[in-house]
Amino acid sequence: MRSSNRLVTIALILFITLLVANIWHFLVREKESSFYPTSYATLYYPSDIPTVREWKQVARNQIQVKIASNKKVNQWRIITDDTISQISTGNDPILNVFDDEGQLHTYTLIPLPEKNAPQIQFTIRFYSKEFYANRGLNHSDVYIIKTDAPCGKFKQYPVDYWIDDYNYVGEEGLAEVDRIIHEEIGIRDDQPTFSKMEKLTRFLR
Repeated sequence: MRSSNRLVTIALILFITLLVANIWHFLVREKESSFYPTSYATLYYPSDIPTVREWKQVARNQIQVKIASNKKVNQWRIITDDTISQISTGNDPILNVFDDEGQLHTYTLIPLPEKNAPQIQFTIRFYSKEFYANRGLNHSDVYIIKTDAPCGKFKQYPVDYWIDDYNYVGEEGLAEVDRIIHEEIGIRDDQPTFSKMEKLTRFLR
């Protein structure tokens, strides 16, 4: 019985020791240690870039494009095959699409005003349920959509979220770094990026 109580006491002491050590490590950790792993999509596609969250069929000849972006768009101009133009209001445009069997059509979404966000271009090829029924298959209408625009549901952050402002270094530390960069390394603000990199590399060696 005493042996059992002793083991419980040792286990409890070990648990408390590890807990205190973890709390201490958490409190004194460096700022960079607070970052968590993230997905490639989150890294490559900031919220500044319009991202297609979902393609929703409204009717046989209508598709709604649900778009996520940190820039609000009130209207979209929709260009079909570089000729036909239509306007859709709201951030998630609804566009009329061709329902001719198996034909490829190109659609371009242009935000209004254009400076609000980049354009989104994609192609749609339509196959109706009758197309499949004639071949002995039971299937709903199919829209084959291809695009280079980012698609999916994943966490996104603006570009400036990933930029370190080094405020934890302090004003004196930042001033000293600025002096080293300009006086000791000889980097000027008007120099090309590769020239700055070359000088910095030589200094670090």
